[in-house]
Amino acid sequence: MNTLLKRSITAVVYGIVVLGCALGGKITFPVLGLLFIIISMLEFLQMSEKQGLRPLRIYTIFAGVAVFAITYSWANGLIGYHYFLLLPLLFLALVSAELFRNKLDSFVNIAISLLAVIYIALPVSLMSFLVLPGDGTEYDPRLLIYVIVQIWAFDTGAYLSGVSFGKHKLSPRLSPNKSWEGIAGGVVFVILAAVITSTFYKPFDIPGMVIAAVLVAIGSTLGDLAESMLKRNAEVKDSGSLLPGHGGLLDRIDSLLFVVPLLYVFIWLYK
Repeated sequence: MNTLLKRSITAVVYGIVVLGCALGGKITFPVLGLLFIIISMLEFLQMSEKQGLRPLRIYTIFAGVAVFAITYSWANGLIGYHYFLLLPLLFLALVSAELFRNKLDSFVNIAISLLAVIYIALPVSLMSFLVLPGDGTEYDPRLLIYVIVQIWAFDTGAYLSGVSFGKHKLSPRLSPNKSWEGIAGGVVFVILAAVITSTFYKPFDIPGMVIAAVLVAIGSTLGDLAESMLKRNAEVKDSGSLLPGHGGLLDRIDSLLFVVPLLYVFIWLYK
């Protein structure tokens, strides 16, 4: 099976699973969120271990799941925001666990575990507020699907424009194939996707759609470059091998990890 066919099949299956879980409601959405967190955090920790570090795997995964559980429960109207006061206990548990390990670089190990939670678990958890308003009302996946489609549109546009017109490199050290022309093409694709989807769903007015498109471009670019930096430090091509032709799951959601927080703040301020 050639590479293009393999990538295409994987992309279709991945898209069906993600959109299916988003559309499935209050049961399948948290399954999707937990899979994103657990698998991506494991890939992240494996990359850090390739550099000789030894973060606490079990604790880190538990902390990530706890952050998602608290955030989703809050968005679902089951608990109040004050439950986030439990999160400092996770930090205390991490430091306490590290005290009893005979490992070097304890400071770095703690930092890596906390980074995994902040970098992966927190942004994925914020997806909860894209489908639930926080007062226990009806589940609505349209905004989440809108964001996902926007990211896919940017990635597609950036790739096609970069291949066709790319001359000015964006960051040769981290991602030599990315270009400023690709970014511009990605923004155009995002705006076109917003115009097309506005026939069915329009979360913002026209200025809001333009701002959202720019934020998707910024977040997607930063997310991709950030993961490229991590992979270069770990000296690996992909974060994992879960998705044939695409690498690991973290390779697929790296843009989402930056776009979701940016759009979450934008929605909070704009509406």
